[in-house]
Amino acid sequence: MSSRDVCDEIGRWIEDRRSAIGLTISELEALTGVSRSSLIRMQDGNAAMSIGNVIAVIQALGGQVEVKEESHGHHQIGTNAEGGEE
Repeated sequence: MSSRDVCDEIGRWIEDRRSAIGLTISELEALTGVSRSSLIRMQDGNAAMSIGNVIAVIQALGGQVEVKEESHGHHQIGTNAEGGEE
């Protein structure tokens, strides 16, 4: 999976999860301290995301970040929330 694919996947997860729990971008901004413009870029899969901001947003949405070592030496990054899919 390319880094672009990972960013797209994270962005989709953030948008889907935020919508599923009924939070607006403004409410998520207030919860995390991450600016509205940064949240929009995250949801769009922008690759220039601060890892700290991404983790803060994922955690605020009830998710966790997990990095796994794959057998061929690449890393897999996933997001997961209770009751959600990885």
